[in-house]
Amino acid sequence: MISSTKIEHQRELYRRSSQPQERLAAGLALADLLIDDNNNDGALAVLAELGPLCRDGRQAGAVLRRNGEAHFRRSEFDLAIQKLDQAQASLAGEAASLEQFYVYRNFTWVYSRQGYMDKTREFCEKAKNVLSAVEGATQEEMNLAQGSYIHMVAMLEGAAGNKEAAIKHYLEEIEILAHTGGRSKLAPAYINLANIYYTKGRIAKCLKYQLMAKDILEEAGNRYTLSVVYNNIGELYWSLGVLEKSQEYYDYHMDVTRICENRLSDVLAYSGMARVAMGQGDIPRAEALYLTALRVAQEVGSPGKEAIILGELADLYAEWGKFGPALARLDDAERLVAEIHNCNSPRYSIIRAKVLVRKAEAEAGGEQRASLDQAKVLLEEALAQPMRLPSEEVVSATELAIQAHYFLALAGSLLEDQPAAEAHILQCLRHID
Repeated sequence: MISSTKIEHQRELYRRSSQPQERLAAGLALADLLIDDNNNDGALAVLAELGPLCRDGRQAGAVLRRNGEAHFRRSEFDLAIQKLDQAQASLAGEAASLEQFYVYRNFTWVYSRQGYMDKTREFCEKAKNVLSAVEGATQEEMNLAQGSYIHMVAMLEGAAGNKEAAIKHYLEEIEILAHTGGRSKLAPAYINLANIYYTKGRIAKCLKYQLMAKDILEEAGNRYTLSVVYNNIGELYWSLGVLEKSQEYYDYHMDVTRICENRLSDVLAYSGMARVAMGQGDIPRAEALYLTALRVAQEVGSPGKEAIILGELADLYAEWGKFGPALARLDDAERLVAEIHNCNSPRYSIIRAKVLVRKAEAEAGGEQRASLDQAKVLLEEALAQPMRLPSEEVVSATELAIQAHYFLALAGSLLEDQPAAEAHILQCLRHID
């Protein structure tokens, strides 16, 4: 939490400011502190008072940009985009500035959370062009902006499944921020870097960076981002099979988000708790939690998260023997991914193959053969190419490869092809080692 003394000091400066321009500057500084403290209602109240004080497009853009950021923090994405559109219009006639850069940066925040990666790329490019034309900023301000731009590029590389490029950019960002006195700003880079290592199956590295982010955020009292870290650590413990510890971190997450209202992070926590319930064999509870996650993802307007949850729900229905609903959820997930032009995770193909193999277990003759042949094609295609996973995927490439070989082995066994079944089991064991 931002020091209450610091906030109250700035609030007093704002109250005592009598000149309009002095009051505007004090109000913007106060709004920044309130947003950092997750007091978005307080920030919006201050910003509402600042509009009449603006005397040009640059100042109006500064107020509107912070409005958009406060709504973003509340997972009110449509309102955030509306305010950022207005900020962009206000700044259109002004010289290139860091204010304009941060408007475009905030657009990338919103669109990436929703899963619209084409839009994210568009505004990342606009941010780059503005940054190259900015004049008059201090070196520290430029370094912080450059770090923020590199973060956007790394995020896009991660979303496209280009893991090594993403890691390179995140490490570059960390190097810039470490020399700019921006320790509190390192946490998002650590979190995203950890997520990349998770999809690579590098669990120890992932945990290292998540814990580094956790220390920074707990020290700073940044509950908004801390909720994300608690969720991620919960996922890590789930992947290790430590379900009790996983649930403990999801509970921490829910405690924090009751205060800071990070509803998008709640989507991840509900789906994480659903995986814990699945691991405990409580399928009805898992379904209820996934459906809650899906509802919240739809309410906040994040089709990217919605697609991920639909995939997980399909996986659950496959285990439950509900093959029709499983395939329907997969169709919905792949439709959403195509609509938002996102990286299509091979996980959907592997889950579809899993449904077909499970379905084949209850079939016979030509019907069984057709299901297994279709499943084998999907699994062999998934294994024949690099596992390009979006950085927000909930399983690693290694885990997906193990699943693919396991279901190829099961298909081989059902087809009475023991050599093929044994070969794929050996591949599973090699990946586990």
